[in-house]
Amino acid sequence: MAIYLRFLERRPRLVAVRAGGTSVLRLVKPRVVIGRHASGRGLLGEQPDVTIADVTVSPRHAEVALAPSGPFQIRDAGSTSCVLLNGSKVLGWTDLQCNDWIALGAVDLLFVEEARSQDPFARLESREGVTAVLRYLVERGALKRRKAERLRLEVIRQPETQLVEHLVRCGVLAPRTWWALREELLERVGT
Repeated sequence: MAIYLRFLERRPRLVAVRAGGTSVLRLVKPRVVIGRHASGRGLLGEQPDVTIADVTVSPRHAEVALAPSGPFQIRDAGSTSCVLLNGSKVLGWTDLQCNDWIALGAVDLLFVEEARSQDPFARLESREGVTAVLRYLVERGALKRRKAERLRLEVIRQPETQLVEHLVRCGVLAPRTWWALREELLERVGT
């Protein structure tokens, strides 16, 4: 029961990024299998809990679970390709952090959860952090100044909105790009 309560309070989700846009995949229980819907095959209980309609994703591609020790973890669930976490191949159960980038086949996912107190990048979500991140993206040419100001106002008006999730959902930032820039952004925002 305690693990389920921790799960509910963290509200985990995956933001899927594909050529057709983004979608939010909610994790509905403490342990889920992510994969492609295997239509016409197997028994009803063998379908994944979270489905991704992409041929590059295996029917049982990955598994995400809330570990008894605290963090969410991910593992390859027998995919034909592999599971990448922040660009590295996942071998066995591996801890997830908020805003981690996961690649399943050709689909990029951003892992997001509410409990971010231990996330070293949570300070990027502050008002000053949001401004610094958006200014940085404008300087790098990844974002136009007017759009950056509109996004800053959207994020500041909605305190529950996480900046990185918002940028990914708006199509401004890909999870792969986020991962490449996060250390540099953190240095810029400062400790």
